[in-house]
Amino acid sequence: MALDVHLVTPEREVWAGSAEMVIARGTDGMVGILSGHAPLLIRLSIAPIRIQLEDGRWIVAVVDGGFLHVTSAEDSTRVDVLASFAELSDDIDRVAAQARVEQAQARLAQGDDASARAELGRYRGREIDTAGDGFLATFDGPARAVRCARAIADSVRDLGIQIRAGVHTGEVEVDGDAVRGIAVHIGARVAALADHADMTLLPVQLFCQSEGLRYPPEVAAVGKVLHNFAADLQGGRRPDRTVGRWWRRW
Repeated sequence: MALDVHLVTPEREVWAGSAEMVIARGTDGMVGILSGHAPLLIRLSIAPIRIQLEDGRWIVAVVDGGFLHVTSAEDSTRVDVLASFAELSDDIDRVAAQARVEQAQARLAQGDDASARAELGRYRGREIDTAGDGFLATFDGPARAVRCARAIADSVRDLGIQIRAGVHTGEVEVDGDAVRGIAVHIGARVAALADHADMTLLPVQLFCQSEGLRYPPEVAAVGKVLHNFAADLQGGRRPDRTVGRWWRRW
């Protein structure tokens, strides 16, 4: 006995027909529907839906969330997929879709940059340079740099963006509007050590403690010279490595 499948949006019926199986991703995980399945209602994630036809071929559609509803009777099982947007994979213009992705990424980056610059102004940071998806900035104190990085992480989280940050204290060489020197290079390397949503901190513990910031006592050697401390940008703290003036997003 085949499934009676209907994939619809508010504007149109995207696909309808008989199928052997439907595979979809709900917000709690994957689900597979065969004939005789128990009644079911789940919320869908933004993901593909795969429909296996009676001849073994597969139809793939992309849905922008929505709901999947299964009803069963003695001689039939119906699957209704209700989505705000749905499109069959064969109907997707890949060139146009890639262009839309790039436009969305550009808008997202603009919003990210605006949030970062707003927090820089709030914490009296000075933007020195942008490199790809990263910022280099200087501050008049390490505690302010740490708080700024945390504030940036909070401000872009609603955009679905996570950042990693590195803070390093040291003397820099001022060259016009730019800064140079070993401290800048160390700061970049320190940021590269951070995990997702982490901030890595080089030895600024004593300076930060005077500003009310505390870091775990665990210490790890870096190059047998530098010792690092870590602060989790999500609010918790855990032993790891590092703090700094450089952050990157992805």
